[in-house]
Amino acid sequence: MDDFIRGEIDAEIIEDDDSSIYLSIGDLMSGLLMFFALLFITALLQLAQKDVPKRVVIGNVVGQMKSNNINVKVNLETGDVSIQSLADIFPHLACK
Repeated sequence: MDDFIRGEIDAEIIEDDDSSIYLSIGDLMSGLLMFFALLFITALLQLAQKDVPKRVVIGNVVGQMKSNNINVKVNLETGDVSIQSLADIFPHLACK
């Protein structure tokens, strides 16, 4: 009978040891999740900062073209610049 009680106590101790292992593994996983979340946010911020100089360059190009009386159209979503008439740039190619 004494062995039966001792076996139950040993089983409880083993279960307590397993639960502490699961808690520490869970803590490691949550730390790893936070690391990847910070890495993702950092990558998004870097991509957003790369977009700003592109908009400045497109704005400068469009400003120069409009100051030279060249009719341009800009797609704000993609940054595509379309020249409405090539005769504005190459007058010698215009139809007479």
